[in-house]
Amino acid sequence: MTDGAAIRSRFLPRFLTIATGRIERCSQLAERGDWNAITTELHALAGEAALLELRDIANLAREGERLARKPESQVECASILRSLEAQIAACASAS
Repeated sequence: MTDGAAIRSRFLPRFLTIATGRIERCSQLAERGDWNAITTELHALAGEAALLELRDIANLAREGERLARKPESQVECASILRSLEAQIAACASAS
């Protein structure tokens, strides 16, 4: 088992719990229009996913973070949040 795989197997359950919570918070924050807080949540999610080599989730979170910074892109960001939710659920199902 590679170091990355060992780290992923050890921390994946915790990551999935944290990631699910982050996406739930982002959805609540979007309803309130707190896009700065969403940026913070997605930045943290991208870093956590990258540490576990979950590239698809990390890349989506980075894209969502970028979009959350632009008022004209907030609808697109909401779409990214739904995609992240699906990716995280798929990851949980596969583990």
